[in-house]
Amino acid sequence: MELLIALDAEALYVAGTLAICDQEGFNKRGVDRPFRPKDWKFGMAPNYAKALVNLSGAKEGDVFLDPFCGIGTILQEATLNGLDVFGVDIDKRSVESARANCEWVSHEYGLGLRDLDIRIFAGDACKLTAYFDEGSVDAVATEPFLGPPLMGTPSYKSAKRILSEVEPVYRQSLSEIYKILKPSRQVAIVVPNIKSSGGIVGLDLRKTAGCIGFVFCDCISDRREHQLLYRDIHVYRKP
Repeated sequence: MELLIALDAEALYVAGTLAICDQEGFNKRGVDRPFRPKDWKFGMAPNYAKALVNLSGAKEGDVFLDPFCGIGTILQEATLNGLDVFGVDIDKRSVESARANCEWVSHEYGLGLRDLDIRIFAGDACKLTAYFDEGSVDAVATEPFLGPPLMGTPSYKSAKRILSEVEPVYRQSLSEIYKILKPSRQVAIVVPNIKSSGGIVGLDLRKTAGCIGFVFCDCISDRREHQLLYRDIHVYRKP
């Protein structure tokens, strides 16, 4: 541990370094993996995926699920945390990409992952109880479909329409996640907010999650001035 010592007229301050961000590793996993997002503006960066995994509260050896795994960015970071990973996506090509990316990470970091064709598979996040037993998953981190790419600032009405179209997927998948998640465990999920010509329009997921039975824990916002789509990370716990 490195120490940082600062002194002013009133006190001596001592701080310790608990961890250092491995930016080189994040860059490597974003650029060198076999499959990358077609457009970096809409893809998820490995450091963001790592944050999601950490916010899920998953511990080494836990059964971890990403039910909207896409090309496997979250799964990559979860494997590096020593988690027992599972991924689901409705798009078969994305599933193949996720398997290839996780296999690459396993080889690059000597993880020895096996059975990726079983652990990462095509399926519907709104029907998770068809694939997993109730109370069998320790942690979930995911980014569902956030809506179509925004090429310009939408009207308030258009933004409301986009969110109304993605809301059922959030509601149905969260209901399924609740069933397969163990008690006292968490889900970290990305929630869309759209900057429209009439102001920011958000998805009221807290109310939906509360009706399902989840307890709200935290919300971390990622809002940059140039963006039209803001990503908030919601953390919920199953009592």
